[in-house]
Amino acid sequence: MIRLAVIGSEPEEGYINCDMEPEVKAKVLALDLEGVLISNAVSQIARPGLFDFLEDCRKLFPRIVIFTSVNEERFRTIANLLTTEGYAPNWFADLEYINWTGETKISTMSRAHRQKKSC
Repeated sequence: MIRLAVIGSEPEEGYINCDMEPEVKAKVLALDLEGVLISNAVSQIARPGLFDFLEDCRKLFPRIVIFTSVNEERFRTIANLLTTEGYAPNWFADLEYINWTGETKISTMSRAHRQKKSC
């Protein structure tokens, strides 16, 4: 079962199951790429049921965006591959991309490693 974070809803209602109508009428669904839609940006293995999942999301949300630490050029390459191979609907390659700001897991781990070495 896939859980979705719903932006703009009450915290206790912040998750829905994709196979049911949301009680909260959210306006935007922000999807991460790695670990949610695909395995990761290196192996790029589509999650089982990705095509139907994305189509269901499109029925439930008026606006879907990608919010990922993967840069936009890499995301577009992966999205085009997924659509070409039939794992994602054609509209997926044109999704709005939201620029990631802040640290990523890798930059946080790298900083912690540098701090550990300096001790």
